[in-house]
Parts: sequence; structure tokens; C-alpha cells
Amino acid sequence: MTKSAKLYGRSLYELAREENIEKEVYEQIAILRKIFSSNYDYINLLQEPSIPEEERLELINKAFKENINVYLLNFIKILWERNNLREIGDCFQEFENQYYIDNNISCGKVVSAFPLSKEQISKLEEKLSKTYGKSISLENKVDKSLIGGILIEMDGKELDSSIKTRLKNMSDNINKVIL
Repeated sequence: MTKSAKLYGRSLYELAREENIEKEVYEQIAILRKIFSSNYDYINLLQEPSIPEEERLELINKAFKENINVYLLNFIKILWERNNLREIGDCFQEFENQYYIDNNISCGKVVSAFPLSKEQISKLEEKLSKTYGKSISLENKVDKSLIGGILIEMDGKELDSSIKTRLKNMSDNINKVIL
């Protein structure tokens, strides 16, 4: 993440916090992240110099003016004007980082051999929340090589109860005894 992306993202967060709209902006950012990540050509279009600036600005207004907070809309326009629109994902990430810190939220991922149901993820988040005393948000990733069990990565730590790791540990212990 560039220094400018951190600065822009943090500035947007501070403005939203001052206006007491950080949750609203956070929720809208989640939607915009999906839109921009699935339509990356849109960002390229907005920065295409062969299209007049007025037309590109009108594309931003038509797409977002009625659907997002005015501060967030102006933020997108500022990035566009300064030719930094390609950094929008990192700016949003910094906003989210600040939001998580202020709201005592930890994000992580739970890796499993098979997809977990929403109910399973919810129960796991609830249990971890009680253990760590903060809100937990987990994203499920699938890695069939785990065979079974789960691996949780959160706050720079790993909690590994996968069968793959258990088998490896058993193999290591057997090799120590034999060798």
C-alpha cells in the first residue's frame, strides 16, 4: 500500500468519523469494492485521456451520485482528478483498517477442506469473540489439502487444527523416534 493510499484512506475515515457517518461509509465501501473489483475496466475507462474530462466526470456522477454518501462521491472524484483512482482499493482498505481499530473488530480467515456454512462461521466468530473480547469477522477459504479440521489466521496468529498438520506432526514424531 502506498503512502498516498494510506493518507487518502485515513483522511476519508477521519472525515466520516467527524461527521458521524463512518458506519454508513463503511457499508457503502464494501459495495463499491465489489463493484470496482468486478469491473476494473471501469476504472481504466474513467482514466482514459481520449475521453473528455467532462464525460468521465459525468460517468462517475451517473453511476454513484444517487447511491452513495456525498463525501464518498467527492472522495472518488478527488482520486480521479489526481489520477489516483487505481489506488482506490488500497484507500478503502485503509479506511476499513481504521474502522476495525475504532470498533474493536478483528478480521481473519478460516481455512477448511470444505466450505463452511454461514451458521458454522457465525458460531466460530461468536466463540472467538468471547475468547478475545472483540468482534470477529471471518472469511472462509477452501484448501482441500487440509483433509479436515480448520486453520484460523487472525491478527498475525495461526490456530491450526487441521488433519494435515496433525499427520505431519505425527510423522515428525515418528521420525524422531526412528532416526
